Amino acid sequence: MKFNIERETLADALAAISGPVKARTTFPILAGVLIRAEGGTLYMQTTNLDLEMTTAVTADVERTGTGVLSHSELLQFAKLSDADTVTVDATESSAVVTSGKSKFRLPVLPAKDFPEAKKGGTAEAELSFEAGKLSTAIHALKWAMEQGDKRPAMDGVNIGIVEGQVTLAALNGRVLSFAPMGEAACRKLSVTLPSATVNELARIDAKGTDLVRMKVFDTRVVIEFANGDTMTTKVNASTFPNWRMVVPKSEGEQTAKVGRARLIAAVHRAKLGMSDTGNRVQLNFGQGSIEVAASSDTRAASDSLEAEHAIEPGKSIGMSYLYLLDALGAVKDDDVRLVYRDELSPLLIETSVGTEIIMPLRLK
Repeated sequence: MKFNIERETLADALAAISGPVKARTTFPILAGVLIRAEGGTLYMQTTNLDLEMTTAVTADVERTGTGVLSHSELLQFAKLSDADTVTVDATESSAVVTSGKSKFRLPVLPAKDFPEAKKGGTAEAELSFEAGKLSTAIHALKWAMEQGDKRPAMDGVNIGIVEGQVTLAALNGRVLSFAPMGEAACRKLSVTLPSATVNELARIDAKGTDLVRMKVFDTRVVIEFANGDTMTTKVNASTFPNWRMVVPKSEGEQTAKVGRARLIAAVHRAKLGMSDTGNRVQLNFGQGSIEVAASSDTRAASDSLEAEHAIEPGKSIGMSYLYLLDALGAVKDDDVRLVYRDELSPLLIETSVGTEIIMPLRLK
């Protein structure tokens, strides 16, 4: 194959599908990008066997063909070149890449050895989300999700449908975050996108009302974007915990409305009173105010801020300041609503995106 392409177009396309590519891998072909050049278009694909990403860009194709080239080396060359275009001239075994006065040669691996995700089959469900709404929800949820093999059942974000209502949820044992996403034709569903896939979704700068479509199969989910890019991901095979059991009932709740940025600043000031190993911060509710306090054996710090609330003065709750900052930092609201029951019940933080729940720590 041989093609000419705008340097920035090539660099952007390779960066967009870089998520599955690992610098070090047992299988060299997984460090590559599968390129198919035909009909004025380059079709590119990367995979790590769990996540596959594809994109397509316009190019001047002089000779059709396919091959697997090193993703990182091609991306590096495209970023470093000071010319406007890049030419790739590839045979079955090697490729010469030129741009301006720069040139380098790299090996080509056979396209037939490149692993591709399973295709075809009948989807169990098909979902559609506005790109901007999905992106906002993913950013608001991912702080709470478990990542890695420590607790595999919680790894990722769960897409749950109960009686036609779609909710995204993430939890890690100490916190829970969930966001309602509207209605779906499917009446019941539970599928979990692994954390690696969620992190890639968060990396995509999706905005506006363009639709992101998800086709849910038995062991995989195909995600299609408005520009034609796709992700195909394996689903988390473990059963996601029934997070709805964690959500407190509404009886006895008391609420407070507080400025998000002011509360973040108060937590940062109060944590100066912690020891090097401490992580507990305490919210003390007063008459029209909330005191944020932290202390250790040798120091103490507090900060007070005004708040509109109906919480009985004298009530308090303790929690990890790290989780509180993560929860508040995951959204961009001017104000958030705190829902309090007692010092032993979880604290709810209600936002324009959804609800975040933080388990309490024992008060001193």
